[in-house]
Amino acid sequence: MNEAVIGDKLNVSHPHPVPMITGSGTRTVVCAGGGIIGNQVAMEAASEGASVLVVDIDPECQASELASSFSKAGEWEIPSPGEIALLVGEETQIILEILDREVPSELVPCSRGHLMAKLAIALFEKQGERAVPTDRPIDSVVSHLDPEIVSLVDREHAVIVTSHMPAGRLCAERCLQPETCPVTQLSWIFPMDQEVRGSLDGRVDHSIVARTATVAGFGGIEGNDLNRLLSLVEMGSRGTLGICTCCRCHGVINILQIGPA
Repeated sequence: MNEAVIGDKLNVSHPHPVPMITGSGTRTVVCAGGGIIGNQVAMEAASEGASVLVVDIDPECQASELASSFSKAGEWEIPSPGEIALLVGEETQIILEILDREVPSELVPCSRGHLMAKLAIALFEKQGERAVPTDRPIDSVVSHLDPEIVSLVDREHAVIVTSHMPAGRLCAERCLQPETCPVTQLSWIFPMDQEVRGSLDGRVDHSIVARTATVAGFGGIEGNDLNRLLSLVEMGSRGTLGICTCCRCHGVINILQIGPA
């Protein structure tokens, strides 16, 4: 899958439950990547009583030191509350397998790339459709964003990166995103998800803007947004799709063209 993939009209239900629940009603967190960030997220989520699944291609990744069980594709089970299971294999394919069974409470991207876009491409391909970058709506989408928040426009891969943080400045480590930025001391009139929704509305055929929840100090994609993506795929939707993951201050948008393979 292209490494350059980085990064609300839809309001339909999906048959999978949200959040993912074990028999005891436990919150389940999936960490996509078991490196430094995945290790921290897994440890803190487990300490809060969540059942944690870490997905990594490396069986000796950092999070392996925390894992109580190790599994491969097709062999895994949801761990007990407060425990961590390492699922070894290609990240996107194993996450598809997890979503095929149930939808987690939170999916935390802990590796390179825009995970929601990767999942969208893989899910459509699984349905026999083709999802490829298209730059056709990019200029129109960008023109409806505040120029000061546009950090990158990559037309070749149909990616837009947005940020309220001025160039050359760094966010506070594990910032909880209060209304006033602790670095710039500025308050934004609109959070990033509102900015992005406004830019996509009417300029793409379908849009999903996933505003992350804070999981152990990092951004996690919530089950409801995963359900919306699954529903879009199951409905056989075609046309242009704007898919974004964002927090209050930053966002990454991929524009995809969905059609027959």
